[in-house]
Amino acid sequence: TTATANYIPQNVNISATFSTAYSTIAGLTVVATAGPKSGGAFPLTVTISNNSGQPISGWRVTIPTTRTCTSTVPAGVTYTCTTTVLTYTGAAVAIAAGAQYQFNTTVTTTMTTWTTTGAAVRGKA
Repeated sequence: TTATANYIPQNVNISATFSTAYSTIAGLTVVATAGPKSGGAFPLTVTISNNSGQPISGWRVTIPTTRTCTSTVPAGVTYTCTTTVLTYTGAAVAIAAGAQYQFNTTVTTTMTTWTTTGAAVRGKA
């Protein structure tokens, strides 16, 4: 038999920092579809698909704009809008691997037409 010493660490601190930054994740995609403007607002459907193979704990979607705007948002989602970009953030809106998250909103703006093909999404694990 072999004698084994048992050591007990003292005054040891273990810490970790989790990144809160949003980054491009392969397999995480978004489609933003704006309908015809009615009553000063565009109806907008945003669909985020997570085919990355890992769960996503939060996400940020950016959609190009040419004017400032206001938007309705579902619970857990925030937005900002400038003259160049509309940003939706779901800081704690998780999307499981293989799942989708979709929301419908209205965007009020003075833009007469709106092309949303430049929409992009970033996520955090």
